[in-house]
Amino acid sequence: MGQTKATDGAITQVWRLIDVGNTHIKTASTTDGAVGEVRLLPTTVRPDQDEVKFESNAMLAAVACVNPAALRTATQLAEACGADVRVVLKSDGSIFQSSLVTTDVKTPETTGVDRVLACLGGISIAPGRNVIVVDCGTATTVNVMTSDRCFRGGMIFPGRRMLAASLHKGTAALPEVVPVDSGISVGKSTWEALGSGVAAALLGGIDRAVRTALDEFPDASVFITGGDAAFVGQAFPSFQRKDWLTLLGLHWYAVHVSAVP
Repeated sequence: MGQTKATDGAITQVWRLIDVGNTHIKTASTTDGAVGEVRLLPTTVRPDQDEVKFESNAMLAAVACVNPAALRTATQLAEACGADVRVVLKSDGSIFQSSLVTTDVKTPETTGVDRVLACLGGISIAPGRNVIVVDCGTATTVNVMTSDRCFRGGMIFPGRRMLAASLHKGTAALPEVVPVDSGISVGKSTWEALGSGVAAALLGGIDRAVRTALDEFPDASVFITGGDAAFVGQAFPSFQRKDWLTLLGLHWYAVHVSAVP
């Protein structure tokens, strides 16, 4: 169940991967051991909507969730494609209860599981290396994992759209301006000043956070991922951009935890 035979005769598990974020549900099936095409669905989606139904030969499913309100929807999506849900990871510290991943943070029971999985995705690409992962989503997180798969912690601050929304909601007259490129200049209008200010706050925060992490882990490989990775990557060309690191980490964890006796 949940296995296909590769061209060389080896048996490969086929997984349906579902990553539930604050804004989107990301879902993909594995093909020949690699993550295939990713679909984005809003977290408010209903599993019975025709536009979210998909064909899948996946018989095993793994779910990671940082949005408890959408967890049931995610498991229903997996069940709808006939998958047996084998792994469900929430931000409750359960990911550290196996021998696969450890941590030295003070509050593992509240650590976002997406932060840990994104680092595992980085480790799967750069085995034997410490990694720093900049995950640019609703929130921006900068996280560190050492090569022995010990999650060391990180930093969390608002993402691009949250920064823009907070200025609009917290003032009487400022509009909501989401910058479309990473250029920063002295704005000649309120609109330009807001766009540059939001970009400066986000990119400056990332720069300081990564520099701080590199001070402690100077040999680390730096990855960037998430929905705003293209925007942020314009300012940091030395970062390795890898899409869907959380799904890659979820796949790695699901495969290895299922192999643990």
